[in-house]
Amino acid sequence: MYRNGMRRDRFRQGNWILEILNLVLSIITILLGIFILLNINTMKQWLAALFLAGAIVNLLNSMQSFYYGKRVRGMGFLITSFLIFAFGVASYITLWV
Repeated sequence: MYRNGMRRDRFRQGNWILEILNLVLSIITILLGIFILLNINTMKQWLAALFLAGAIVNLLNSMQSFYYGKRVRGMGFLITSFLIFAFGVASYITLWV
């Protein structure tokens, strides 16, 4: 398979892509949350997108934690990601159906 941790070295070389993606999604999540709160009467439909963006951010964090051997932290992020995704689905069903 992989010799002398070559897999980890490849991940570290591409780690900056995940970090930038995580940063951009975090900023989008914060800005979307502020925008929704400022225009709550007209922007309720975007609440599901806010939950989805938060779930994706937590999923990226859990992938990184699992890879670096922090299994408990990764499980926490993964469970939180699924809970946030469930809230997003519930808000989508409540607001759109």
